[in-house]
Amino acid sequence: MRRIPVVAAAGVAAALVLLGAAVLVANGTHTPGRLGLPAAAATASGAAPGPGPSSDPLEAACGSPPRAGAWTVAPGAIAGFRAHEKFAGLEAPHEAVARTDRVAGWLEVDGDPAAGRIQEACIAVELGSLVSVDSLPGMNTHDRDGGVRDMLNVSAHPYARFRITAPVTVGSALPGQLEINGVSLPATATLTAHTQDATRLQAAGWVPVTAGDYGVEVPNAADFVVVDSHVTVEFSLAFERATGGRA
Repeated sequence: MRRIPVVAAAGVAAALVLLGAAVLVANGTHTPGRLGLPAAAATASGAAPGPGPSSDPLEAACGSPPRAGAWTVAPGAIAGFRAHEKFAGLEAPHEAVARTDRVAGWLEVDGDPAAGRIQEACIAVELGSLVSVDSLPGMNTHDRDGGVRDMLNVSAHPYARFRITAPVTVGSALPGQLEINGVSLPATATLTAHTQDATRLQAAGWVPVTAGDYGVEVPNAADFVVVDSHVTVEFSLAFERATGGRA
């Protein structure tokens, strides 16, 4: 007769252990939401510098804007990617997210930059500085960062670039050319833009890409991790009006 409460207590204890483990897994998993417009304070750094010589190779990735009065990327810009991955031993899929603030570039715009016409543009992202910002229980997601650099072949092609070379009207869909791993393909960014005042602009959005189209092979090992080749490139950009242009 005394064994019944012991068994019941053991059952309750086991249930509590399982519940605690489930809570630990749930609390240990974190995926940041999609990037939105940067905070207004992020662009409050004064007038953007002119496109003179810079010792930072990232600044040279897009070259100088063609004319004075261009909008240049300001402090507060962030870019990165998100990709679905499924680890062996974990029932639910996970979304890997990596980001960097190493972003540079410029826009040439006629009229209001949030609703005008872009004549030319180039945005560059330093891929080697991407850092994982998601989390998984029992795993250090930063361990994937070195593999990402290898997959993106950053030693040969350190930058991703989104270019607009023909005039387009600013809207929710912004067509251009996306270059990754030395491969440049047509791509369309879904965009939200907002002007704070005459000298500050915010823009955020994303571009869907298929990794294989750019010669990037993602992991596909069922006994460890499988990554979906459909990846989302996302960005949150702050711009300020530059004070110079190409000579």
